[in-house]
Amino acid sequence: MNNTLLIIPTLFEAEHILDSNLSVKQTENLYSLPALNTDLLICGPGLPVSIMRITQHLASENAYTLMLLAGIAGSYSDSFQAGDLLVVETEKFADIGYMYNGQFVPLTNSKTWKDYRRGVLINEYQVLRHETGLKNVSANTVNLNNANLKGMPDADIENMEGAGFFLLAKEVNIPYLEIRSVSNPVTERNKKKWETNLALGKLTWFLNTYLKRRVS
Repeated sequence: MNNTLLIIPTLFEAEHILDSNLSVKQTENLYSLPALNTDLLICGPGLPVSIMRITQHLASENAYTLMLLAGIAGSYSDSFQAGDLLVVETEKFADIGYMYNGQFVPLTNSKTWKDYRRGVLINEYQVLRHETGLKNVSANTVNLNNANLKGMPDADIENMEGAGFFLLAKEVNIPYLEIRSVSNPVTERNKKKWETNLALGKLTWFLNTYLKRRVS
């Protein structure tokens, strides 16, 4: 078994790194990248399927020394441009909650969630984050595009899998990272305006460089 588990939400996001390496398809959603000492799992987009697939895989293969979630993300900030590479320091389940007096209240505001990680999931592997050389950011994990939902937690970027990944990685006690490449501002969902090719090109370059460095 390889030492690193690279997790990518969709085959579309993974195609570049599969094409740039001699990959071996193991199952419908699992590939091996022998030169990078890495297994690549397509976890699926969104919280439910991604948590399910990662959990299923770890039930049979759990001797990894690093889990790395990578993919594209939307940016809430004008400070980030398409193709910017970021390492996620904190995650929140941002749009799981309820409406009260016209205001969205995240479930993480409840007492139960505050007692459990205080509603914010922190990647405590500071050395790993530092070694990427990337800017540390906060992220909201969402099910929908909620840019205009009043009460949403503040964050730098948006994704659909990160908080579940953080929670799972902490429970299985495997060192982990989440790397995101900005593809679009968080506005009305219009993929025609997303710069996915630029974002995925930069992401693939980083992943190849980072994983090769870990092998050497």
